[in-house]
Amino acid sequence: MTEKALVLTLGKRDENQRLLAETLREMNYKVETTANKAELSSTLLESPGPDLSIIDIDGYDPDIWDISQQFAERSIPILIVTSADADRVQAEGGDYGIGSVLSKPLDGAELTTTINLLLK
Repeated sequence: MTEKALVLTLGKRDENQRLLAETLREMNYKVETTANKAELSSTLLESPGPDLSIIDIDGYDPDIWDISQQFAERSIPILIVTSADADRVQAEGGDYGIGSVLSKPLDGAELTTTINLLLK
């Protein structure tokens, strides 16, 4: 049996975090949610680290990209979730190792496909 991938999430809105974690668990992933950037960064330093990070950037300052870059430097794929224009966010985050960007509301099939691609 293959070990389940650990997905680390960050988001400011508790309800969105809860729904995302529930969806990921239904997709058979282990999930760890973080409430702020400091918690996310400290979790990154744990061993073993996450297999994937999903960051809902809504409500964060542009310095969120610095944290994204820390994940990229450790070869941990990053999926950004946003209510903003996904193409603009992808262009903005491209220098920081962003693997993919999905726009809200999330589509379950698209989320599944994107996660599977990022974890290959």
